Amino acid sequence: MKSLDLAVQTNQVTLSSLLSQLDEILSNVDQRHAGYQKKWDQRGFINAREFDEIESLLFQFSKCHYGLTEITRSVGGREVVGEPAWKLAELRAHLLVMAAQYELVYGCARIVDTFANDALGKAAMNSAYVRSDIPAGQYNSWKREVMNSKRLRHVHESWRLHQLDEKQNPELYQQIRNDAETGAEYSKLLDGLPGQYENAVSLLSKLQGKGVLSGIVEEVEQTKVAGFSRKLAADSAGARYSARSRVFKDVSRLKDPRAKLISFSDQQKSDLHGVLEPGDIVMTYTAGYMSNVFIPGVFKHGMTYIGEPADRQKVGLYDVTYPAWMKKPNQLDSWLREPQTLSGEPATVIEAVAEGVKFSSLDHILDTHVNRLCVLRPKLTDYERQLFLLKTFSYLGYPYDFIFDFSDASRQVCTEVIYRSLDGKADLDFKLTKRGGHLTLTADDMMIYHLENPGKHFELVAYAEKGASGNDAQFSYGEEAERRIRELLDEID
Repeated sequence: MKSLDLAVQTNQVTLSSLLSQLDEILSNVDQRHAGYQKKWDQRGFINAREFDEIESLLFQFSKCHYGLTEITRSVGGREVVGEPAWKLAELRAHLLVMAAQYELVYGCARIVDTFANDALGKAAMNSAYVRSDIPAGQYNSWKREVMNSKRLRHVHESWRLHQLDEKQNPELYQQIRNDAETGAEYSKLLDGLPGQYENAVSLLSKLQGKGVLSGIVEEVEQTKVAGFSRKLAADSAGARYSARSRVFKDVSRLKDPRAKLISFSDQQKSDLHGVLEPGDIVMTYTAGYMSNVFIPGVFKHGMTYIGEPADRQKVGLYDVTYPAWMKKPNQLDSWLREPQTLSGEPATVIEAVAEGVKFSSLDHILDTHVNRLCVLRPKLTDYERQLFLLKTFSYLGYPYDFIFDFSDASRQVCTEVIYRSLDGKADLDFKLTKRGGHLTLTADDMMIYHLENPGKHFELVAYAEKGASGNDAQFSYGEEAERRIRELLDEID
C-alpha cells in the first residue's frame, strides 16, 4: 500500500508539471514550424541553425513523451484489490494514467499533424540526433502510434468505461474529490479529462479520416457498453486496469537503459562517499534513448551532493545565519536536517527530475542510473559553500522545467538549480547558451567551463566509466580523468 501511495504521490506531481508545460511546447513547435516551412520550401533545404532548433524542440517534446510514458509504466500496471484504502489508491493511479495516456496520444497526434504536409520537416524530424539520444525515425514512430487503427477505438472505449465507472461508483469518486490533502488536485484532473479526451479523439479522427469515430461510437454502444457495466459491477479495479492496458498497448516501446549500466561495488560506493563533500557537483550520463528527463550531452544530468546530516553539520550548515537578501522557505530548517528520501533511503543529493526538485539517494542513483559519472568540487570559501548549499536547499519542491528555459525561475531543470545556487560565487561566471530559443546551461557546458579554466574554479575529484571488461565501474583521477573527458566531448562536438 505504501509503495503504491508513494508512486501515486510522485506521479501526480510529475503529471501536473507535464500538463502545464506540454501545451506550451506544442504551441512553440507550431509557431516555429509555421515561420520556417515557407523558407524551407523556397530554398529547398534546412540550414544548420534550423536543424539545431528542431533538435531542441524534438528533445523537449521527447522528454515530455517519456515522462508521460513513465507515469503509465509506474502506476498503470498495478491491479489491486482489497481494503477501501487500496481502492482509493488504485482509482487515483487509474486517473493519473488516463490523463497521461490522453495527453500522450494528443501530443503525438499534434506533432504528426503539424508536419504532415512538410516533406523537409518530416525528414528533419526523422533524423538521428546523437547528442540528444534521439534515434532516427522518431516522427515515423509517433505517426505509427496515432495511425494505428485500434488507437482511436481504445481511447473511446476507455472513455466510455470511465463514464460508466463514475456513474456506478459515485461515492468512491466523491471521496477522491473530497480528500483534504489531494482533493483539489484530483478534482482538477477529473474536470480536465473530458477536454483531454475530446482533444485526442478529434485529432485522431482528423488524421485517420472522417467518419471513423462515428462508426466506432456506434459499435461500442451496441457491443461493448453492456459488458463494461457488468465488468465494473463485478470488479471495477480489474475493469479499469483492462481499459488502460488497451489504450497503452504497443505504444512507445523505448529502449531500456539499464542493460548498459556500470556496476559500482560496495567498496567503490563507500570510497566515493569518503571523498565527497557537501557542495560537490555530481554529473552523470545514462545510456539508452530517453533514459530520463535530463539535458543531452556527455553528461546528461547534474546534482548537488549534500551528504548526510552529520556531513552538513560538519561544514557549518546548521550554524550559518541565513542572509536577509535570500528568501528563506518556511521548511528550510527541517530540510537541512532531513535524513531520508520519501522512500526511506539516505538523502545525500538534491536533484531536479520529472517530479521536481527533491532529495535523492546517491547510492540508489549509482545502482540504477549511471553509465558515466564525474564529480566537480567548486573552489569556494566555507561561507560561500554554505550559501551555495542553502540556496540549493531552498529550491526543494520546485516543479521540473521541461522547456529548459533558464529565464523562468519558477521551474527548474537539473543544472538550473546548480546555476542559480552557484553562479557569481568565487568569480564563477557561467555563460548561458541559447538553444531552441531558450537560454540554457548544460552539464557539458559546466564541464567545458572547467576545462577552459583549469584549476581556477573547480577541482575534478573523480571520474568513473565502464572498465575494460564487463560492466564494472573504473575510476580515474587528475590528468587521466580530464584527458578521457576531453575525448568524449570531442566525439560529440
